[in-house]
Amino acid sequence: MPPEKTRCGEHGEAIATLKRDTADQWTAIDKLRNRLPIWATVLISVLTFALGFTLNYAVMAAKMAMLAKQ
Repeated sequence: MPPEKTRCGEHGEAIATLKRDTADQWTAIDKLRNRLPIWATVLISVLTFALGFTLNYAVMAAKMAMLAKQ
């Protein structure tokens, strides 16, 4: 038997494992490609903060106004 085929037969399991690992790596890369860009994530965070701050301030101002009327 030629040495090439013998070596391939001995390392067949390792080759299959490497092919599986390569497929797993490409799956992970595709998941990273399909996510939201960083700037969009930061924008959503800033807008969420602004909305929460504004609502909190509005509620506090309304409570202060009610207390001032009493």
